[in-house]
Amino acid sequence: VNCPVDVLVYSESGELVAQIKNGEECDFTNEHGRFMSMYYPLSADYTKIIYLNYSNKYNIVLKAVDSGNVRFTYAKGTDLFSSPTMQVQGGNEINILMNQKNSLDIIHRNGEEIQKDTINKRLTLNLFKYLVAK
Repeated sequence: VNCPVDVLVYSESGELVAQIKNGEECDFTNEHGRFMSMYYPLSADYTKIIYLNYSNKYNIVLKAVDSGNVRFTYAKGTDLFSSPTMQVQGGNEINILMNQKNSLDIIHRNGEEIQKDTINKRLTLNLFKYLVAK
């Protein structure tokens, strides 16, 4: 799966707290969590992983830098959410809004077209809160 996106993490107040650039490996920690990007030679792609603090709300933005497919998994406590594969082109944005319900709100901006979707809980696993964009 190609994932040609930069990942930007914003606090509830709108402050940019972390950025992961497509095509660059990284591994850093700040007061908001741990942020990583790793290259996998078998898929010839980068997987971005974010571990966020439980106590805060975040808005995660996936900014497409090229054409390809995006899919992500999100877990909080024992709840696991998986997105469908979404096609993107350079300049598209996907916003992941963490709400209070057992769902995630997804807004996909494709030029002038805006698609909205809600992802409901799919599985229950005993995992830490994380998001993987791959």
